[in-house]
Amino acid sequence: QMFNLGNTYFGMEDYAKALPFLEKACRNAEPTRDFVPQAWSMWVQCLIRLGEQEQAVEVGKQGVALQHPHPLLHFALALAYKQAGELQKAYEHLLKVRETALQTGLLVSDDVILGVGSGYTGDPTIATYKWHHTMAQVLMQMGRLEEASEHIHYLERERPHDPLCMLLCGEWHRLLGDYERASELYNRLAELPDTQVVALHLHANLWWENRDYAQAIPILRQLASLFPQEEEWWHRWIHASEQTQNRDALIDAFEWRAQQGLPFTADMHVNWGRALWQRGNYQQALAHFTEAIWLDPSNTNAFLNAGDTLYQLGTYYEA
Repeated sequence: QMFNLGNTYFGMEDYAKALPFLEKACRNAEPTRDFVPQAWSMWVQCLIRLGEQEQAVEVGKQGVALQHPHPLLHFALALAYKQAGELQKAYEHLLKVRETALQTGLLVSDDVILGVGSGYTGDPTIATYKWHHTMAQVLMQMGRLEEASEHIHYLERERPHDPLCMLLCGEWHRLLGDYERASELYNRLAELPDTQVVALHLHANLWWENRDYAQAIPILRQLASLFPQEEEWWHRWIHASEQTQNRDALIDAFEWRAQQGLPFTADMHVNWGRALWQRGNYQQALAHFTEAIWLDPSNTNAFLNAGDTLYQLGTYYEA
């Protein structure tokens, strides 16, 4: 019953409440009970989620030492080592997951067919897609991108619509320099409510870091619209528009800011006016240069641009 209660709290993601019940279950149950490996695994995962990485490793090691070889225990310990930054040890225990899965009958063969009637209790996917996902993460963090490819291709083939797998695959393609494939995955993730924000961040940074500002502009616009109080996205939108000499995108950015009721500096009005001037909208441009002068009477750039605009309008005396 301690295990059942801990398991219930774990399923509710209340790890602090689950922890003492799972610990008691592990300390008091006969090691041969079928639920014991699952209890040890959950105990370790609670500690990981509560930020107790060193303790998670110690509990994981105790579980492996006390039990017969079991894939769940090695998987939990691999997760603990990964979170603690001990990647080589995480990798070694992930290999043991596959080895013990074959020994216990969870896998019939190495082609990832789950054994029927093996008596295994617990999450069987730790030997299939979760194993590939975690192995890919560890290898990528170790810089072994080519070795990770086998696991990434498995995830793309077997879990093409799984958001967590798509995020990892996108990161792998980005690290390899396959930006188009990474972009495709981020676009798909941005259509899902739960992953929209993180996908937009990753997608914007993908093009921003590679200075492909034309690709970045529509994504930056989305982020600015979602987070109007986070000025960084609007400033990036402006910068990308200026770098690509995209006057329409620049004017769109300024108009969007005005619609949000956000404050303008004199220099912002000058830049907005310059974009309108370049498009031949001299009267609108002049209004922004005039506003800039009112905001900052010492702004010589505003006076210079106002003079140029008046000249274009044929009012030479005022120019």
